[in-house]
Amino acid sequence: MASSTDDLFDQITLAANESQQIAYVDGVKKGSQVGYQNGQVIGWKKGSQIGAEIGFYAGFVSTWLAIIESDPGMFINDCIDLDAAKSKQTKINKCLLALQTQLQRYNTTLKQRDVDDLTDVLSKLRSRFKQLCSLLKYEYSIINQSDL
Repeated sequence: MASSTDDLFDQITLAANESQQIAYVDGVKKGSQVGYQNGQVIGWKKGSQIGAEIGFYAGFVSTWLAIIESDPGMFINDCIDLDAAKSKQTKINKCLLALQTQLQRYNTTLKQRDVDDLTDVLSKLRSRFKQLCSLLKYEYSIINQSDL
């Protein structure tokens, strides 16, 4: 009699262990699926934000280059110190062209880079943009890093 009772308890224990193992495997599968979906949504959102930021910089540069091309002396007009105005215009042109070159270079090679390089690239682009805004005396709103 004792042996049939032991067998019954063993069967119950084995069934509980088997049920627990099945639930664990199902939980891992479900967690992987949910994690993949969440990662995809977050990646799409962050990628869109970064793309919008880089697109803004590209549009900003091309607009200012077009403005300067249409009025090459815009920084010289109504200036008392012509040498200072020409120097400022030269600095602005160099900065605009440097940012444009950075954007073009990073746009073609960014696909081959990893996330660490992307952070460095964005940092350099932001620094160049801030420098350009300072030269143009253009007030910009600071990008909230936690949103990116």
